[in-house]
Amino acid sequence: MYERSILILDSPNGALGDFALGLIAMGLHPHHALELDDLVRLAEERREFAGALAAPAQLLLEQLDRIRKELLDPLGLPIACAIPVGPRPIDAEIAQLALAGVRWAAFEPASPRELRYVFSLALAFADGGDSRTEPRVPIELSVEVSTGERVFRASLRDLSPNGAYIAARSPLRAGTKLTLTFELDGAPVEAPCEVRWRTSLDGGFAGWLDAGMGVQFVGVSPEIQAGLAAFAATSEQRFLLTPPEK
Repeated sequence: MYERSILILDSPNGALGDFALGLIAMGLHPHHALELDDLVRLAEERREFAGALAAPAQLLLEQLDRIRKELLDPLGLPIACAIPVGPRPIDAEIAQLALAGVRWAAFEPASPRELRYVFSLALAFADGGDSRTEPRVPIELSVEVSTGERVFRASLRDLSPNGAYIAARSPLRAGTKLTLTFELDGAPVEAPCEVRWRTSLDGGFAGWLDAGMGVQFVGVSPEIQAGLAAFAATSEQRFLLTPPEK
């Protein structure tokens, strides 16, 4: 889980109020303001935790210089940690954001898990790509779980080169060693791993997860590691802003 928080600069009509509540439900920690000056003050109070900024694309474009100088630079955050959200702007505005250094976007429609993934990309970027906080791609995939003593089916809900989240009615305790078997882009994957944490047995964690367990891959083959990394890179492309070719 991330300890870093999301700063939200909203339009005067509070269009992102529900968006902020959704982030709370997904286990993130937003700080919401309708004015840049107010958000700067909030960020200063929590500067060691601030990791990314969300704002409507139009607002981000209109105040880009001020946002950079007054908010992001004092926090030591690059413009890549600013995420335009909400309705998709016109292509010329997307190009303008990309040329300014904005790296990812979460335009409508985006599922709650996709939103969390995009912010995880920015938070990991702010943390210098720390592998302990590597973003996990949202996914819905059937998986076979083997502990050596029992085998059962479960659902893979997110995935990264280093680990995964498995939704299961009876999540296993931390420290349990197991093997996951599933197909990724048509290729079979067999990945040994260890349970690092689990939700409560009666369902849910922090309001946004189905009951299940977080696992870390241990000793996977170089081929599978490369396949997982390629899958993660391809998934990121969906949310990446690319400057227009000259």
